[in-house]
Amino acid sequence: MPEVQQVKRLILSQFQQFRLCDFDFTDPVSGRPLARVCLTGPNGCGKSTILAQLYHSVDPEMLPVAVDEEREANALILTQYQLGDQSVYLARNGHALSVAGSKFTWFSSDIENAPGWVEFLEKGMGFHEFDDQFSSYAVNQDDSLSAPDVATAWMSPPMDLIDSQPADDLREMVDTLSRHRTELFNRFLKDPDHREETIAAVEQRFEDEHPDPLAEIAESWKPVLAPAGIRFSRSQPVGLISGRSGESIPFSSLSAGLQRYLLRTGHLRLLAKAHPHDRSFFVIDEPENGLTDSLATSLLADSLGQLRGRDAQVFVATLSETIAATFAEHEVFELEFDESNGIKIKREELEITPPPEKLKPLKETVSLETKPNAVRLARLKREIKETDDQDELADLIDELMSIRER
Repeated sequence: MPEVQQVKRLILSQFQQFRLCDFDFTDPVSGRPLARVCLTGPNGCGKSTILAQLYHSVDPEMLPVAVDEEREANALILTQYQLGDQSVYLARNGHALSVAGSKFTWFSSDIENAPGWVEFLEKGMGFHEFDDQFSSYAVNQDDSLSAPDVATAWMSPPMDLIDSQPADDLREMVDTLSRHRTELFNRFLKDPDHREETIAAVEQRFEDEHPDPLAEIAESWKPVLAPAGIRFSRSQPVGLISGRSGESIPFSSLSAGLQRYLLRTGHLRLLAKAHPHDRSFFVIDEPENGLTDSLATSLLADSLGQLRGRDAQVFVATLSETIAATFAEHEVFELEFDESNGIKIKREELEITPPPEKLKPLKETVSLETKPNAVRLARLKREIKETDDQDELADLIDELMSIRER
């Protein structure tokens, strides 16, 4: 099959709590696949399940949530992909595509004109019934499914995946970058074009041509760390985060939400550098988990800023009205329970007032309606420098950031 470019539609039938749900991820005006999608709705309505199936549709080797495959063997997951100016459907059962029990068939988009299609959209059916009824519209049935060349990120409270690999912790990320940079410099140094130059000149040229990614990451962290009097340092032997007075602050002493924010923004920037010309597909589940609304909005803004490629897409599930309000109405899909405890979808009915034109960086999203207590801020900064208790330090930093955000 041609390389998949974008996810255009997702239909779940007889799958978990989804008796029949049809998600049309296209712009109602242009008909093009949406670049940004937001899923909202109460806990337990299946937002994470939808995100997992979307991620799996782009990376068939990874299904980031567990599925009762025996129970879902005849479930139908129907995904429509955009392929240039054409589109194609992939029908599969509830098994992960990478396991032996998976069943799937590609179908032409002409299936939308097939007898029985309208009835299917009204009543739904399982995979085997669908595969039999629409078999005349199947295409390239013997072709195996392969992952496209795309930068992928999955971010959720249980785990983060970068290009389908578990995201490194901060120490691993710094060590890996340092090792790769040393190897790159050694190759650069051996280049015949540099033999007549001094070491200092070669080092300067290397810095000009290959900027240190950690320097960019550290710069992106400043709006979050600076209010607490903290800066990022890659040279500290015992801690990666150090205060203005030079004392080492272990990364682990920061709140779990702040740690997650720093790691995610760092990894997304590295992912963008690793795939400068490819397209991106990011899936973010509950970005607000453990974060204030302003930090969560900043994380999402940073994610969008790292998307690469004309056909890039990001799918977000959230309980936060603040985050949902950063999306246009037609980009928001609200899930709710129906009278029989099934799931139904509302689109373009979620009232968002006012609808922002775009996500703004952290320093612009922080509310300035009330001025912070200057006396308390000064005392917090002093207490941060003086305390030796790591639990107290984390609480003080969180309090300081909370005051600065108000």
